Amino acid sequence: MGDLQRAIDDYDSAIGLDPNDAIAYYNRGLAYYDLGNFHRAIDDYDSAIRLDPNDAIAYYNRGLAYYDLGDFHRAIDDYDSSIELDSNYASAYNYRGLAFYDLGDLHRAIDDYDSSIELDPNYASAHHNRGLAYDSLGEHSRAIDDYSAAIRIDPNYASAYNNRGLAFYNLGDFYRAIDDYESAIRIDPNYAEAYNNRGLTYRNLGEYHRAVEDYNAAIELNPYNAKTYTNRGVAYRYLGEYLRAIEDYGKAISLDPSLVTPYYNRGLAYSNMGEFQKAIDDYGTAISLDPDLAIAYNSRGIAYAELGNLDRAIKDFSSVIGITPNDVSAYYNRGLTYDTMGESLKAIDDFSTAISLDPDYGLAYLLRGAVLGELGRVDEAMADINRASALGVDESLIQRVVSSFNR
Repeated sequence: MGDLQRAIDDYDSAIGLDPNDAIAYYNRGLAYYDLGNFHRAIDDYDSAIRLDPNDAIAYYNRGLAYYDLGDFHRAIDDYDSSIELDSNYASAYNYRGLAFYDLGDLHRAIDDYDSSIELDPNYASAHHNRGLAYDSLGEHSRAIDDYSAAIRIDPNYASAYNNRGLAFYNLGDFYRAIDDYESAIRIDPNYAEAYNNRGLTYRNLGEYHRAVEDYNAAIELNPYNAKTYTNRGVAYRYLGEYLRAIEDYGKAISLDPSLVTPYYNRGLAYSNMGEFQKAIDDYGTAISLDPDLAIAYNSRGIAYAELGNLDRAIKDFSSVIGITPNDVSAYYNRGLTYDTMGESLKAIDDFSTAISLDPDYGLAYLLRGAVLGELGRVDEAMADINRASALGVDESLIQRVVSSFNR
């Protein structure tokens, strides 16, 4: 930092001697940029461009400063000017692609990455960034091709390994994902995101202890990432360590109260502990943050049912159906609740809808059979129960239902 400040002092002197020295303004802008003083850098690039309007590199670097300030539209304007002055400027295409990507204009981003790669086929960053865009479009195989190209060009490209790991993860290829996260960590042992992502993958493989170890490493490297605490909380919940899970969700909430998932997951942990009112409170907060979060209505409905508040449970299950009309579990849960309320025909209707959406839903057949049996429609009931048995429903549950017909 001291060297940069001394460089700025020298450029000050040069500009004092010649206020029309475009190069001095430009170089001082570079120094300010390297110090993270983007506004001062932009001021100097402005002066350099005023003195030399044909300097493509000055526009490009001013674009970088605007980009780092989050002013993507002005960054794009500068990259446009840079490309207009030098149509072979591969980096300008690449960074304009990044700005389009951050604005959500993925196809224009890909067009720019294409241009950058066409100009410089060995531009690892452009391959990597195009991979990110393809990933965002759900084209994970094409993303993997680009990450692989970036890795071939630069075998020490830790981010390319990490993001290729994410693409493999999204394709369900968990072991190849782990291999890539391990490569990223080998290259950069302080890569917190790679530890977090490997933890997610271990969790999906049911290796919850290994997941916790990775989340621990990620948190040690970056103790301010709310999502990592949430992820570790999920692993603890799967391990049955509900208090530790709740502690992690609380930490995530303290770091970022706007996140929905820690409230929802803390609600699940409270439900697992039988603390249904606390669960309801957390599901309610999650819903207030995301009113279309169907899974939170469903879980809150189950908690209301556990507390005997059946009308509120029905309302929540109906909300799920309003948001996602093909949600099988919501029909099933509402059917259970209607049955508990003695509204047998409504229960049958809901179990029937669940079955129409998922013809292999054995429990829905079993419960519909139970309700039909209660109504004395034994032949229909036995047809449903036999179907449930054929679908592999636990025989002890089936026998319990059958025996109820004989009482």
